[in-house]
Amino acid sequence: MILNLPKAAFSVGPLSFVRNRWKVLLGAGLVLLVLGLVILNLVRARSEVAVPVSSVVVETQEIENAVFATGTLEPAEQQEFYAVTAAILDELLVREGDQVKKGDVLGSLETKALTAELLNAEAALAKQRALWRETVQPNSEELAPDEAFVRQAKAQLQLAEADLERTQFLFDQGAVPEVDLEKAKALVLQRESEYETAQYRLRIKKSPPAAEVESVEAQLRQAEAAYELARERLAKAVFRAEIDGVVLSIDTEVGRPVSAGERVLVVGRVDALDVRANIIEADSGRIEPEQEVRLTSAALPDKEFSGRVLRVAPTARKSGGGQAEQVGVTVTARVDDAQESLRPGYTVDLTIVTNPLREVTVVPYEAVVEREGEKVVFVADQGKAVLRRVEVRPANELYLEVVSGLEVGERVVLSPPEKLEDGSKIKDISNTPARERGQ
Repeated sequence: MILNLPKAAFSVGPLSFVRNRWKVLLGAGLVLLVLGLVILNLVRARSEVAVPVSSVVVETQEIENAVFATGTLEPAEQQEFYAVTAAILDELLVREGDQVKKGDVLGSLETKALTAELLNAEAALAKQRALWRETVQPNSEELAPDEAFVRQAKAQLQLAEADLERTQFLFDQGAVPEVDLEKAKALVLQRESEYETAQYRLRIKKSPPAAEVESVEAQLRQAEAAYELARERLAKAVFRAEIDGVVLSIDTEVGRPVSAGERVLVVGRVDALDVRANIIEADSGRIEPEQEVRLTSAALPDKEFSGRVLRVAPTARKSGGGQAEQVGVTVTARVDDAQESLRPGYTVDLTIVTNPLREVTVVPYEAVVEREGEKVVFVADQGKAVLRRVEVRPANELYLEVVSGLEVGERVVLSPPEKLEDGSKIKDISNTPARERGQ
């Protein structure tokens, strides 16, 4: 039996066949493309060279903030003796290293010239005091001559007036010429002037003008100042200790001439020592009185001494010159436990504690770099470098304190190279803890 099926059941039209073939080819191409990309990425991932880095663990440490400086020991209290005038050193009663007590006479200059200066000043002062009393506070004896002169001038005026009256009468009678009358009148005028002058002088002596009083008082003050200066200079020619201490230095010899202002000797306390140090401008703002200070000296390498900041200079000063010029503030510290082993003049290293021990999160300085104006670190996370923005501040000379951006236990890359980017593959070649790196 032969079946007669429709022809269309065994044939496909040319257009449908072409469309189906292109769909198959396109699908196969897409599959091949995806497979190629996957294989390419796998190859790239396998072929990417990991950047070798060292890293440390973010951890906590007890950190102390401090400022470091170098200074010189000096007595907390000292007395320097200078020549008040050019003279010969007459005597010295002490030697360097001698103990002295307050009030002890240590030596003296030759005093003949100073004694003569004092005597002259004393005489000048006595003269000015007498003039002042005569001008400002005259007594009856001092006024007596002027009062007598007034009485005499008045009497002479009265006689002249009586003579004028008699001459006028005679002239009216024609007994004397006119010239005699004119002479009598002139004499009266003269006596009146003399009387007025005498009265004026007496008034001035009793109540002198303010300008004259001020002038006399100014001269008196000058004489008093000159006398006090001469007396002080003579007193300072004898060197007398004003403190208990030790003779630290003698700068001349007996019999040798010294110039005015030349230092002769120095006495100071060695049981209380200060150290003066210049703190650079950048650190000076952190220094305050009463802060703890630790001191060491090359002369005593096995000992450490304690102290405290005594005072901070109110102004900054420049030192050096040219490119070496810098601005600093002078800080004075008092040594708490001064001993005989410490000597004035020693150079000491100071550690001024500005912030006592406290536990903070830290990373080494070399872990933090700047990228695009921001502080960043690279966290080592499963073989990748992850860029992280952080906020840090100085902790000490080795570490930065982490304010934000990191957690304790994370690892950060040390000295990340410029080519290191966020997501870069890394190979950690060092697992040294941060605490061990600081040792």
